[in-house]
Amino acid sequence: MSQASATAARPPASLGGAAIRFEGVSQSFVTADRVVDAIVDIDLDIAPGEFVALVGPSGCGKTTLLNLLAGLARPTEGSVTLDGRGVSGASGEVAYMLARDALYPWRTAIENVELGLQVRGVRRAERRELALDWLERVHLADFADAHVSELSQGMRQRIAIARTLSLSPRCILMDEPFAALDAQTRLLIQNEFLALWDELRSTVLFVTHDLDEAISLSDRVVLLGSRPGRLVRDIPVGLPRPRTVEQLGADPGWQALHDDLRAALRAEVSDARLAEAAPAEHGARGES
Repeated sequence: MSQASATAARPPASLGGAAIRFEGVSQSFVTADRVVDAIVDIDLDIAPGEFVALVGPSGCGKTTLLNLLAGLARPTEGSVTLDGRGVSGASGEVAYMLARDALYPWRTAIENVELGLQVRGVRRAERRELALDWLERVHLADFADAHVSELSQGMRQRIAIARTLSLSPRCILMDEPFAALDAQTRLLIQNEFLALWDELRSTVLFVTHDLDEAISLSDRVVLLGSRPGRLVRDIPVGLPRPRTVEQLGADPGWQALHDDLRAALRAEVSDARLAEAAPAEHGARGES
């Protein structure tokens, strides 16, 4: 590998992550018959290189926050900044990884990893070298020429990770990226991702419904309340790094965090159900 390619594939520690700030952020959506408030007055600072998990009831605005940071939408109120600069559109410093691998079936594994590099204009020889390097890191170099239909879901998700990290993003947005995997594969890929992230130290904003995953991967867990989403808890994890997911289950600190978050999340889900039931009850009383 050339020196230039090696530098791009393995960013120096000084590259670091990006600082993120949501300041007074609210987001509303207009539907056919009403205005829906997705999130309200969110203030959240994330330090460079920090790994933050977002949890909360369905519909509380977790993905909305990712979309605002990705530049796919603009807040109704407030500001979203990356390293002090307002987010106004897509940025080469931000990578977005979805729940599904979103691979192109007509491309081979290595061609899928190359895609983002190709869009950025990286020369063919260099992007091929980088893509192969990342396939080696996720233990799939032997499947470089395989098509998506020939790969398991876990292998496809590794390719998606390689495609994301090959761009050396300073900020990674992840929307339940491991949700489609079986338990054993999920654990394996979580550990692999942690090891790779430990080299890059990109800033990560990670959406999940799995409290085990949130605590095991992150530096902080942020709990959003039921819609309209608001920041309810911001809990530092404080468990040592480097770490592997299976080691943490026996840690008493991990269990205490899990119990605390589970109780807080359960309360928010109960509040959301009560709020959904209230209009129906009101309507029933009005008709009687």
